[in-house]
Amino acid sequence: MNKTIKVVGIFFAIIGLVSCGAISRKDMFNQKITIKDAETKDRVQDVQIFVNKELVGVTDEDGKVKFLVSEVNHKSTYDLEVKKDGYISIILKISNKVGGGYAFMDTMGLVLGLVPGIINLSVDGTSGKWYTFKRRLVLKLRPIKVAEPK
Repeated sequence: MNKTIKVVGIFFAIIGLVSCGAISRKDMFNQKITIKDAETKDRVQDVQIFVNKELVGVTDEDGKVKFLVSEVNHKSTYDLEVKKDGYISIILKISNKVGGGYAFMDTMGLVLGLVPGIINLSVDGTSGKWYTFKRRLVLKLRPIKVAEPK
């Protein structure tokens, strides 16, 4: 009986730790962007990617770039700018949102054990560790059309 209680207690402690976003989540993540030509659908290389006006990467021959973004804990945004000569630049505001997985696992903590669930909900809710950015983006650049002389 005593051994069973210990096993069950350890099980709930593990579930509580794993489901807590503040413990399981990193504060930096890889943002992956693929750039395509809006007309030809071909991938575009040598496209400059800026985050908050700082150059963070250039697309490779497959039109892809990967860079680290700091995950801000509460509701936040970052400015993304995509530039290449001969194309119209793209400027976006990327916002974070509550990650469904973290909220779900915290809620599961309530189902599996009241105390771990309450701890997870209060820690993740107050620290903002629920928030996450979309990690993969596909953007389409439009070529600049030059008017032909008459």
